[in-house]
Amino acid sequence: MSTVTALLRNKAYGYPTRGARRRRKPTILACLHQTANAKATAMQERNYPNRAGSAGPSATAYIDRDGTIVRAIDPAKYAAWSQGDVAHPNTKIPTIAAAVASGLNMNEWMHESIECSGTGTEPFTDAQFESTAPPVVAASRALGLPVNRSTVVVHADITKTPTARQVDVLAAFVAAGGSTYDAAELVGIRPSTAKRHCGGLAGAFGPDHRATDLPRAGWRLVGRAEPGALFRYDAAGLRQLRTSALSYRGRRPW
Repeated sequence: MSTVTALLRNKAYGYPTRGARRRRKPTILACLHQTANAKATAMQERNYPNRAGSAGPSATAYIDRDGTIVRAIDPAKYAAWSQGDVAHPNTKIPTIAAAVASGLNMNEWMHESIECSGTGTEPFTDAQFESTAPPVVAASRALGLPVNRSTVVVHADITKTPTARQVDVLAAFVAAGGSTYDAAELVGIRPSTAKRHCGGLAGAFGPDHRATDLPRAGWRLVGRAEPGALFRYDAAGLRQLRTSALSYRGRRPW
């Protein structure tokens, strides 16, 4: 295991303003993530938030498949821009419940935000597990907090990601011009089932953004946007959605 220090130089971290130092003591030692990028190295993942004018996301550390740690942010001084939108958090975990109730940004509660290189089809390597331990132990000693399920959390404790089937139905919804009825026909399911999947996505992606906001990602929806079609899209979700929807467009004349 080796550590490479490559601190971000563009201040893509900090709350309530860019580059601001921590204003509260974290109560969660670490949140563990997976990059969902099978090809990028830890250093490449670090370089992405370090680009000029970056709005993140950033992490305090990135861990390669071979266990190499790339230190990008000093967690004692700054909070990373890592957790994303909060949707269906696991409030059975006391620290998560307290963070949600506080009204502060979730990132401020995290000491370490650790990204492990890999995708959902690739299990974490033994080397990555070994390399995750030292930063967590160091945080425990620095903050005087025990290592347990309440102080070490994962991304899914903060934001649940949509299932493959939900994304499939949403792709059909986009291709159908904003109709769950036509989407159901494309996918081969009942309209009520399509609506249920879309309703679940409202929580998975977060509220208050209508599906008709998609033009910012290159989509132009026509037709009716129905109740329940409320979503928030992140970059990875949009890429997946765009790929899936193109396959459905081939099934429907325009």
